[in-house]
Amino acid sequence: MVQEAIQTEIPLEERYDLSKEARKLLELSRAEAVGLDSPQVNSEHLLLACASDRDIAVFLNNFTLTRDKLLARIKSIVEGVNPQPKKIGKVSFSEEIDQVLSLAEEHRKRECVQDITKFHLLIGLVQEGDGIPASILDSHGILYEQLMKKYYEDQLQSLDQQLRMAYQDQDVQEFEKDRLCGMVQNLRHEVSVSRERSKQPVEPPVHRDP
Repeated sequence: MVQEAIQTEIPLEERYDLSKEARKLLELSRAEAVGLDSPQVNSEHLLLACASDRDIAVFLNNFTLTRDKLLARIKSIVEGVNPQPKKIGKVSFSEEIDQVLSLAEEHRKRECVQDITKFHLLIGLVQEGDGIPASILDSHGILYEQLMKKYYEDQLQSLDQQLRMAYQDQDVQEFEKDRLCGMVQNLRHEVSVSRERSKQPVEPPVHRDP
């Protein structure tokens, strides 16, 4: 009980190790919630914030999904929801956001990286199957498998560049080069697996009515 009480006193954004970009998007989601007159920040507001990021926007555009389309779709979904009294002051994060961050944190730990990245946030939104974002993304063919394929390919490209620079720099220790080589090999395997999975038909998840 004491642990739970302490946990609730800590701001949500401080409970997770977020990269600078991820923290910026989380804060931007507050502005999205305010713009839609929401009393709290929900997962759809975080998706809108993510769609404002250049790299994520490029990925979404591959599926003919833009921020404007997202906004229109979200408005049409929440339009029928009974309006709640608008809160005065800083809007708080909902349990949905906590769940998204928890899923993103699982990926961060699995990859043994220091911080949750902006793409980890998008992965969490896709996996949080009961929310509005997963329903919208799924309807545009953006499934977990496609997202992981893109994510691993981007990571591999970045690591390949780091490895080339490491071999060109005489000051880089051999163990660091070996570490990067191991990471590149692991990512190449993940890319290969994710490409195969993205080709397989996937049963659409069952979503709860928003």
